[in-house]
Amino acid sequence: MSTHRVLVGTDGSAQARVAVSWAASQARRRGWPLVIAMAHEPLLMWGIAGSPGVMASADLPPMRNDAAEVLERLAQEVRGEHPGLEVSVADVIGAAAGYLTEASAEPGLVVIGTRGLGGLRASLLGGVADEVVTYARGPVAVIGEEGVDTGTIVVGVDEGDASAAAVEFAADEARLRGATLDLVRCLDVAPHVPTTNALAVMPPADEEVEEAARASLATLLGTVADRHPDLAVTGRVVCGAAAPTLVDASREASLVVVGSRGRGGFTGLLLGSTSRKTVRDAHGPVVVVPSSAAAG
Repeated sequence: MSTHRVLVGTDGSAQARVAVSWAASQARRRGWPLVIAMAHEPLLMWGIAGSPGVMASADLPPMRNDAAEVLERLAQEVRGEHPGLEVSVADVIGAAAGYLTEASAEPGLVVIGTRGLGGLRASLLGGVADEVVTYARGPVAVIGEEGVDTGTIVVGVDEGDASAAAVEFAADEARLRGATLDLVRCLDVAPHVPTTNALAVMPPADEEVEEAARASLATLLGTVADRHPDLAVTGRVVCGAAAPTLVDASREASLVVVGSRGRGGFTGLLLGSTSRKTVRDAHGPVVVVPSSAAAG
């Protein structure tokens, strides 16, 4: 019996419901149980005299009761949408980011949405989602939009083995979906030329560097084909920055997968660079896979 599970965090918002739906489909696809979690902290409240004080413990049960009702309603909805799926809930007192980050060390997948109750993608990416994908020890799916089922899984790769875990996750996902796996190697090697022209186009990569990248990609394609002989695999080298390339690819991909660290064309990855920008701007689901993550 598998010890893996899909854990999805929710705050009761409409955007979180999109993440729950995506997580439920993922759990069904992989044959893993689904856990729907809601975390809340004791609130800091202002007294009548204007002095701050921690919410009294007597005020916690109603808040927890509300959370329990939301969670159970969600669980019932998901069970109705996915008969036979094992669904449980977790009502957590504490910080959502800390709970989800710790949970990412367990086998499986953590799923979060990019908008909270405030409705602003950037606000949550500066908080819960940002912290979780930065410090996670396992794969984390960030669901900004539900995405489209185009039958293609896109994964960003580099010249080393830092993206190996991301490639393996993406390959497994493509196999489960019967989708094509598209390996994208980006070359951002042009020298920096100061300019005030906002429309300036980056000059093409050095031919030798591009040729080496194509050779490296060909080797990786062969390795993936050997490990997954029944999988349709394509690959391409793109001369340009990785994040815009992957964001653009997300328009027509069922899923984009990126590693949390990289080398070469993915210098400075993660967060504050390629992965952060991809998660922030993608037009569909993104999974961030730490280089240390074990294959699931």
